[in-house]
Amino acid sequence: MLKIGDTQEQVEQRVGAAKRMSLNEYGVDWVAYHENYQNFFMVAYDRQNKVVGLYTNQDLLTSTMGISFENSRDTVLTMTDEPLTSIQKGVVSYQVQNNEEYDTFLIDQNYVTIFYDKHGDETVTAIQIISEELEKQRETFNPVPSEELKEGFEYQLFDLTNAARVTHGLSVLT
Repeated sequence: MLKIGDTQEQVEQRVGAAKRMSLNEYGVDWVAYHENYQNFFMVAYDRQNKVVGLYTNQDLLTSTMGISFENSRDTVLTMTDEPLTSIQKGVVSYQVQNNEEYDTFLIDQNYVTIFYDKHGDETVTAIQIISEELEKQRETFNPVPSEELKEGFEYQLFDLTNAARVTHGLSVLT
């Protein structure tokens, strides 16, 4: 089981080498791991190569609160405190757009965003965990545009699309 605070060495001993690295909005790389897009997840590491972010759209996480990919949004909301309505960055408070697509919570000093299948039965479809440390590093809510960030988002979209396709029994795009 992987968790915030694990080292990159520990992660790669468990799952093997990374498939791709791409810049994210936090100013660090998402490091993608998968086996032909099965068991897909991404990890963000800090400067000490410790896990400070996790993302998966496959049922790979366990929750001390009992949240799983089988839960509906309504069930998640009964298992958690109220979703965050804002995140403070310096003197500016950025409103979090909690809606039927996702909710963001502060759980055990981590920002946990739970995404829901709004076109289906509103069950959990992905989870992102960002450590409070990593979130605080990001000075503003919206990242500074750059060619490297644009390319990172393109690779992330490609990988996420393929991971979702595999989950739904479809072939991988090339």
